[in-house]
Amino acid sequence: MKLGIINPLLGLMLLPFSIGFTQSFLSQLSGFDTFGGGETAFAVGLVAYFILRRAGLRMGFLSTLAHELTHAIWGLVFRAKIKDIRVKGESGFVRLSKTNSLIMLAPYFFPFYTVLIVASSFFIREKYLTAVFFLTGFSMAFHIASTIESLRAGQPDIYKTGVFFSLPIIYISNLTVILWVLKFISPKSVDITLFMNTALTESIALIQRIYLFF
Repeated sequence: MKLGIINPLLGLMLLPFSIGFTQSFLSQLSGFDTFGGGETAFAVGLVAYFILRRAGLRMGFLSTLAHELTHAIWGLVFRAKIKDIRVKGESGFVRLSKTNSLIMLAPYFFPFYTVLIVASSFFIREKYLTAVFFLTGFSMAFHIASTIESLRAGQPDIYKTGVFFSLPIIYISNLTVILWVLKFISPKSVDITLFMNTALTESIALIQRIYLFF
């Protein structure tokens, strides 16, 4: 069976999981009862980015750089060789010895700058963590906005892997990544294990209801 047929079928199978993960994600947010300094700094960073974006801020080069570097990093994860990578202005490309669906879709669910900022927190003094939380919120908002903008622009990566397959993967992955980021910001408010268990339980229950309906 050709990949062009398999991916839409997988996309169809992922739709119940999109609903299950959404329900579990919202459940985690509803239990978010802690709002201290870290949470405030994160929220301010998040809002600050969207205000600046509304005012005309565009970070095209940084978006393109993150996009191509993410392709490269995920290529290395899957043992691909980087043959060439170039970024100039708001355009760029990376050539790898091999690729797959995750490598192509990684920039849409892997928040490159947020990961760098979170990783840096392990080497930063505690008194600077408020700035880290602010930048985490700012960079996460940048990732979300850039992803939406890329999807609206019709990136070739999406069409190569199949729109019907790509969108559920990107959506589910982003919900999971966002929750991991919130876990970093507010460890006591987020339960990743409960999130995954609830998401899978709700998804499987929905699949069973659909099966019984037909």
